[in-house]
Amino acid sequence: MTFSMFVVILGMIVLSVAFFHSTQGFFSAAISAILCVFAAVLSVSYHEIIAEKYLMGGQLTDYAHGATVLLLFAVIYLPLRYVFDSLVPGNVRLPAAADKAGSILMGLVAGVFMAGLAAFAAQSLPMAPAVMGYSRFQYEAERDANIPQAEGKRTLTRYVRDGVNTDLPLHLADGERTMAMLPADDVLMQTVYRLSERGALSPFGGRSVAEVHPDWLTELFGQRLGIQSAAKRVAINKSDGSQVDVIAARDASHPDAGAYLIDRPLRQRTHEFKSVITKKHDEPIPKKGDPRITIVLRTYFGAKAKDTKEGFIRFSPSSARLVARKKNPGTGELEWTNYYPLGTVDDAAELYYNRPDDFLFIDDAVEAPGAQGRGVDLLFQVEREGFLTGAAAGADPTTGKIAPGVFLEVKRAGRVDLSGQEIAPQAKLKKNPAIAVMRKPLIKNGAVEPGSAPAAPAAGASEGPSAAPPAAAKLAGSWDTVIGGGTSSFTFTPSNVEYVRRGLAGNVAINGTWKATGGSGTTVTIHVDGQDAGEKKVSEDYKIEFTGDDQIAVSGGTVGETPVTYRRKGGPGGESPTPPAPAAAKPAAPAAPAKTDTSLAVTDLAENPKFYAPIRVPAGGGGEVGVGGGTVTVDANQLKTISLPPVTPAALNNGQGEPINRLAVPEGSFLVQAEANPSPDAGGWAWKDRVGQIFAVDKAGGRHPVVGVWALVNNGNEVVARYTSDPAGGVSLADFMPAGPPTKVYLAFAVPTGQQVKQIVIGDALLKAFEPPVP
Repeated sequence: MTFSMFVVILGMIVLSVAFFHSTQGFFSAAISAILCVFAAVLSVSYHEIIAEKYLMGGQLTDYAHGATVLLLFAVIYLPLRYVFDSLVPGNVRLPAAADKAGSILMGLVAGVFMAGLAAFAAQSLPMAPAVMGYSRFQYEAERDANIPQAEGKRTLTRYVRDGVNTDLPLHLADGERTMAMLPADDVLMQTVYRLSERGALSPFGGRSVAEVHPDWLTELFGQRLGIQSAAKRVAINKSDGSQVDVIAARDASHPDAGAYLIDRPLRQRTHEFKSVITKKHDEPIPKKGDPRITIVLRTYFGAKAKDTKEGFIRFSPSSARLVARKKNPGTGELEWTNYYPLGTVDDAAELYYNRPDDFLFIDDAVEAPGAQGRGVDLLFQVEREGFLTGAAAGADPTTGKIAPGVFLEVKRAGRVDLSGQEIAPQAKLKKNPAIAVMRKPLIKNGAVEPGSAPAAPAAGASEGPSAAPPAAAKLAGSWDTVIGGGTSSFTFTPSNVEYVRRGLAGNVAINGTWKATGGSGTTVTIHVDGQDAGEKKVSEDYKIEFTGDDQIAVSGGTVGETPVTYRRKGGPGGESPTPPAPAAAKPAAPAAPAKTDTSLAVTDLAENPKFYAPIRVPAGGGGEVGVGGGTVTVDANQLKTISLPPVTPAALNNGQGEPINRLAVPEGSFLVQAEANPSPDAGGWAWKDRVGQIFAVDKAGGRHPVVGVWALVNNGNEVVARYTSDPAGGVSLADFMPAGPPTKVYLAFAVPTGQQVKQIVIGDALLKAFEPPVP
């Protein structure tokens, strides 16, 4: 229970109304109390329909709900009170004491509901999270936070304002929930819920209040969290389509919007500084064995969702909620609930945990090439039962659909019905430049752990090494290494950098300018702007750590996420010293084309952890079992090995048991599959006996062998397949004696988590290069 000025005002309303009714006698006060309850419940239940249909879209949009609920109460209560006073001008004669006590009691009832309505309206307005000192959750109006600065700079103290005392989404933060000492708003809302579900307000053929607003007061609190005072508080999706601010369902303009299943852990960061956060997030998302479903909802914003003055779209995790049903552990019944996002996802691969009160921004003033608006990837964890329909227990969620009635809401009125939508696999969640939440620079580029931010250069300070961390000055010179069967080198001058890689998988050349953007001690982060050998623009960030006087570990940019060790030329074990290049470095010459192989024409490469066709394994089957004339090894409903002669997909799907098509993937890896068309050489099988020479080459130069190969034969009606979840084991089709040409070939590779594939090679020849890297 909390006491605040808000409670004082509610108390004054209750006492004033009770005093007024005490002068009228029990009968009149009773009629007034009944009318007051009736009007308050109706105004809360129906004000939203009126506000969103008639008052939204103008200058007073943010105030429409609060103003409408009060106006509607007055329109209902005052005429009814006048009518009843006119029809029943007298009073029932009771003993004086009973009459006085009864009138006071009825006045208190009327006062509580009037105060509850006033509290509800106040919480609907664009105010601070704490309304006159009252907060729905444990709250600090202001506290100190130490914000580290760049090397040699003094740590700054700044204030964190309007923050809740939890890092958890609001639906998981029950331990921080509070209630006013005079909970008039809770009394009103419980009455609304009860009447809507079982009583007079239960809609005929419609939805109850609880189906749309399972916890309305918490929603109102969340809508006030993490949004600046001058920002738009309300997004609008009108039923007639005249204004649509939130798009979370796939359409012609937004083909990648909608829900994606996340079944492989994402790289994780925290959105805030260490001095602001209170919980360490170190559990993988999703966690192995977690019965919940982890999904990303790719959501776009319409043109009118932004604040027109700056072009920003301002929102917070608590201003977005996913409404679905889940089982009540006490009753076992499915009840409607709000799910708030755990965080936001960048580049379709990196999860940023968000506090419920994080201020989030999207810069809609900057156009993304080919994008229809700007958006965000919101990550939710939901209970399977109540959210999903049409998928058997334990089956892949992508085989089902989102349950009826489930919807997403962003900023109060931006609702999107998700009923019946399919859930796409994680492999289809692709990086899109239109999906871009603004981040604090060093949290984004990873130069330091979240919590250490660099100070901006002082006015007039140089952006070159003189304003950079000490390690930056040691980069001048040339550095090289052996990687991926070839060589790779960096050459730094005070302002220019040249990167060259030559190898079996092809050549890369980048030339441009660089500047230090952060770091401390032996670590420096740099940003490179330039162009590659094809004169395409390059803008990349690198992290460089001195692991010795003449040795560095480089990650990021073209090198990739895995650090690669480079040694200084002329240093211990290196070649003769290479003097720094002139300040204005010459553009790198275009690299000579690598030798290519035409036995397979690779047409596509995407993350895909599933076999070509589902295989039905007898119930309880485990270990090696026979199917379709071949064998598969099953463990935990996943296929560990596959060895199949030509067999039709229908034959694999015959029999009893659940169909299985998910492939076991080595720990710390994800599976990518290449689709290829065979050339007519050697009857379409020129590549068959060279499967062991096919590799996927990642950004860091790592080579990953084929772990799975399947080919469609007999006019595409049958499939021959080999797979192993042990990359060291390898696969081969050398023992297969084909009777005709293949029509399609699929190759599977296990790639380390966080990497991307740049080429597919066979021996020393290139099959396919991918620019940009995939997936």
